[in-house]
Amino acid sequence: MIRHEEVIQIGIIGRPHGKSGEISCHVTNEYWEESNAQFLILEINALLVPFYVESWRAKGIDTLLFRLEDIVTEEQAITLTHCKAYMLKNDITTIDEENDLTWQDLIGYHVYSHNQTLLGIITLVDESTANTLASTNTGKLLPLHEDLILHLDVDTQTIVLNVPDTI
Repeated sequence: MIRHEEVIQIGIIGRPHGKSGEISCHVTNEYWEESNAQFLILEINALLVPFYVESWRAKGIDTLLFRLEDIVTEEQAITLTHCKAYMLKNDITTIDEENDLTWQDLIGYHVYSHNQTLLGIITLVDESTANTLASTNTGKLLPLHEDLILHLDVDTQTIVLNVPDTI
């Protein structure tokens, strides 16, 4: 079973492209294009489901077109519309330095307030609006912004945010 800590979101699946099952994906980063990943992982009914990628190609600067194994009709492709698309973090070749971290990389990090109160562990990051939010295992929604980060430690997977303890 694939866990959210093992993946990074690359985009959202859009509508089918053509009638043969090819799908479009609006991408939010360049990790897929810079990797040799073989599986696209889609979140379906809260489960992470891997699909073998038979082929892919770029369409414009923020869209990739995927042909997935066993998705061969437009009807099958429509069922994947609006699914979040991920790839395995292990397949990423550009995430070696702290400066290259994305918000999605913070999944699994322990979050502390400025008073060192544990607020929870990040389980999901929502970048779908202008205000990026992190969901924690304690049910808290935390704002994520560079100006709020007081300390970030990649080795211990901890982050200290300048937010109230009672958030």
